[in-house]
Amino acid sequence: MRCCCWNVPSTDASLYHRAADSLGVEAHLCCAFEDSDPGTRAAVASGARVVQVPDLVQPSDAVRALGHVIAPDVLSGALRIGLLDRTVEERARALRPSLG
Repeated sequence: MRCCCWNVPSTDASLYHRAADSLGVEAHLCCAFEDSDPGTRAAVASGARVVQVPDLVQPSDAVRALGHVIAPDVLSGALRIGLLDRTVEERARALRPSLG
């Protein structure tokens, strides 16, 4: 697994393509974690597998219809898309019982 984390506004699919290029892979082989509707739209448009973890504003109905994963936290999202397995979840929950 390779990781690329950019803390920049992500409202254009080209950002995800550039990030994938920097990792030497195609965008459809990547996972994107987003909190906002604009970022989620861009990530979905890039072809990446997308998890939206809403912060203060819940996803709009139009964004919910995009078919991506909406999760309450990054760990749950990573599990739902198969990025992590249940062993990791069990360890994380043992360390932080509040996740359970």
